[in-house]
Amino acid sequence: LGNLDNFDFLPLINLKYMYSDEVECRLGLEWWKETAYKENDYSEQSDFESRMMLYPGVAYHFSKSNLLDVYAGAELPFGWGSEGFEEDYGGDGSDGKATQFNIGIGAFIGLQAYVGNLPLAVGLEYGISTLYGAAKEGYISDDGMSVSYYEDAKSNVWKLGNQARFTLTYFFEL
Repeated sequence: LGNLDNFDFLPLINLKYMYSDEVECRLGLEWWKETAYKENDYSEQSDFESRMMLYPGVAYHFSKSNLLDVYAGAELPFGWGSEGFEEDYGGDGSDGKATQFNIGIGAFIGLQAYVGNLPLAVGLEYGISTLYGAAKEGYISDDGMSVSYYEDAKSNVWKLGNQARFTLTYFFEL
C-alpha cells in the first residue's frame, strides 16, 4: 500500500494459476483513491475519486522454454468506483457523492524472462482495454441531514485506454 500525499493505492496484483503448460488463469486486484484539497477565503473543499477493480482473465503462452516466455490474453475487468466532494463553510458544510459500477474488456501481450534456475520471472505487458461505467446513485447534502439526488450522477461513460505493466512473478508448486 502506497501513499503519495493525497494518493493511496494498491497496485494491480495478479494471482496466476498455470492450468497447463500453455494456459494461464489469472485474477487481478487493484485499488486506488485520490483526494485533492482546495482552500480559499470562504471555504475548504476536498474532491475525491476511488476505484476497486477485479481483473479475471486468461492467457495463452506460446513458448514452453524456461528462458523466454511470450504470451497473449484477455481479461474482463469489473468493479466499483465513487467520486464526490466535501466542503466546509466555516462550520457549515455540504458533501456529495456518486457511486458507479464499471465493467469492461481488455487484451494484452507479454514477455517474461526467467531468472536463472529460480522460480522467478521478470517481464513486461502491454494492454488495451475499454471500460463502461454506469452511475448508480448520487446525492448532495447541505447540512448533513437533508439529502437530494442530483441528475448528472446518472450518466454512463465509455473509456478506452492502454497500459504498460512491469511484472514480477514468483511460481509456487502446489
